[in-house]
Amino acid sequence: MFERRCKKGCCTVQFCPLELSFGMTAHTFQGQSAGPVDKGQPQNAVNCIIYEPGTNQFEGSNPGLLYMGVSRATTAGTGELNSAVYFTGTNMNRHRVLNLTKKRDGYTMYKKVELRKAWVERLDENTINLEFTDTERNELSEWARTFRMTTEELEECLSKTLWRTNLKKTNI
Repeated sequence: MFERRCKKGCCTVQFCPLELSFGMTAHTFQGQSAGPVDKGQPQNAVNCIIYEPGTNQFEGSNPGLLYMGVSRATTAGTGELNSAVYFTGTNMNRHRVLNLTKKRDGYTMYKKVELRKAWVERLDENTINLEFTDTERNELSEWARTFRMTTEELEECLSKTLWRTNLKKTNI
């Protein structure tokens, strides 16, 4: 903080000089990278990330945000000032990283994590893994290369609501 007096000496003002910087939400930073790049590669727009991970409860309600934030960095560094990611706040600790999906007791999963797990299990149960012969694979590739649908045909297919009604039956 700096303090300055007016020319007459009767008034003072206290201020903090600011440096131009910017912040991004995790959502706007998805798909980007920060830190050094290999020689010959274009530079990243961001040199480093200063990440405040929030509380365990926040992560439990928004699964994957901590991973997303950390995975944007191209280097983790050695503890010197050469890292592409730095953490701030009191919420970053070993327990936080090792127990991302569990509440403080270490056993109970957060509700959103349970719902995500149930959804993935449901998808796995309802996913058919088809095995194609080489002939079938070639026929399918040929069909995909040559198939054409007009806008009107596409709109007609999308207007049929049968596929939408099945979405409403899920409990998740």
